[in-house]
Amino acid sequence: MEEISISFKDIQNSPLETAVWWTEKVIRSSDFDLSLLSSLGRNQTWYIRRQLDVWLFMLVLIATPIMALLFFIFKIVSKMASKSRPSDPTKGKKVKSN
Repeated sequence: MEEISISFKDIQNSPLETAVWWTEKVIRSSDFDLSLLSSLGRNQTWYIRRQLDVWLFMLVLIATPIMALLFFIFKIVSKMASKSRPSDPTKGKKVKSN
């Protein structure tokens, strides 16, 4: 950890001096490409900038197994419930009418 501290403190210029140097370089240089200073997110669509495509993929990835598990649990419970019901004795028999 001391090596990292020593290498960090061994910087020739302070952060303020570095910022001033870059500002002066941009001002005095006419051939410097100012588009390098702009944000890369400026040319992206709003849903890519907010990573909605990634969040949607993660939601589908998580929700699919949960929905499948709930479906199978529902099917098992409904089969168990139908087996536990007593069968209707009149079912399938003809009823005489007077």
